[in-house]
Amino acid sequence: MRHLRPRHPSLATLDWGRTGYADAWQRQEDLVARRNAGEAGDTLVFTEHDPVYTLGCARAPSRHMIWDEAELAKRGITLCKTNRGGDITYHGPGRSSATRSSNLAARKDLHATSASSSRC
Repeated sequence: MRHLRPRHPSLATLDWGRTGYADAWQRQEDLVARRNAGEAGDTLVFTEHDPVYTLGCARAPSRHMIWDEAELAKRGITLCKTNRGGDITYHGPGRSSATRSSNLAARKDLHATSASSSRC
């Protein structure tokens, strides 16, 4: 795990490199729990996943899948159901993901918080 130099003084940044989606999801859940317990500060995590399609909480997202799990496995792609919004999303090599874990309780203006995130 590589620590990057933060551009925002109160936001730590981590580069997890390439990770499996399930592993990164668990690490993010652990980070959120530590953040909620006051054991970690606001953090921005960068990672790149092994090939995976994620199915979100949208109504019946699997109806849009072209391949079944056997075909995905032949192609080296996993399928992961998530608790996140949306339909189907592909994550894989060459596609970086950034996830922010922040305490929003002290922030009155979430639009400003979102805008400041895009400048990090």
